[in-house]
Amino acid sequence: DDKTIVDSTHAEMLTPGQPCIGNLTSESLLSSCMEGQTKSIFLNCYDESGRCFKCPGYDSLSISKAINKVHQTLTCFSLIECPVNSYTLESLCACQELEGLSFKMCKGGDTPSTSTSSKQLNEPT
Repeated sequence: DDKTIVDSTHAEMLTPGQPCIGNLTSESLLSSCMEGQTKSIFLNCYDESGRCFKCPGYDSLSISKAINKVHQTLTCFSLIECPVNSYTLESLCACQELEGLSFKMCKGGDTPSTSTSSKQLNEPT
């Protein structure tokens, strides 16, 4: 139960070749990130839907919110098969301790409406 690492399981490993419903929701991602403790976030297949998975609890701002929650301690961040939007990149820029960054098989994510402000990204959930 290491609170310094948030790691999601790759959907393909759960049921190879079969469509999979992911367990990772926006709520579970945000509650897993512990302010002042989480140093690493590894997200795999966190998207509304993908090649072999669906995440019913997906929220396009939750990755940014998770980063913002732990920006003071985050040293390693990895996305595999996840969308990357400008909010995610902006949030990563605020991470002064970030040493490792990896994006694999990612795509440009749906950018939330222009009415979304940075205040909304930093609001507690």
